Amino acid sequence: MRWNLVLDGGQPIADRFLACYQTLTGTSLDDQPYWDLVSLFDLLLDRDPAHPGDIDADDQRHLTTYVKKVLAVYH
Repeated sequence: MRWNLVLDGGQPIADRFLACYQTLTGTSLDDQPYWDLVSLFDLLLDRDPAHPGDIDADDQRHLTTYVKKVLAVYH
């Protein structure tokens, strides 16, 4: 869900969705950065490099920002 939101609305939308979900469920989701990376790798590794599909340069910039933010949690 989060990477879809990143592509459609940007990182702030995905972060807001996560915050709302945590508030509504009372779940802390401390391992969310791990699952963000897993879902993104699934998306990217399942693509045919010769036919990248609908991920354009703008999407790549959004995903790069997304990965940098997720990885920052581990530093």
